[in-house]
Amino acid sequence: MEGAYEEFTWENFKRKFLAKYFPETAREGYGEEFLKLRQGGTSVEAYAKKFESLSRFFRFFRD
Repeated sequence: MEGAYEEFTWENFKRKFLAKYFPETAREGYGEEFLKLRQGGTSVEAYAKKFESLSRFFRFFRD
């Protein structure tokens, strides 16, 4: 039964975890929202809070 198990690496874990709990459509949505984020008429505090909220999703993708 050799070859039945996949090597347990961080990359394999991350790929499977993201596929199950954070699908591509959700990532794309957060990515678009993050890229379109503008302060506009909101306070610096509110903007920073939203920026930090959205940017936390992208920390997971860095190598």
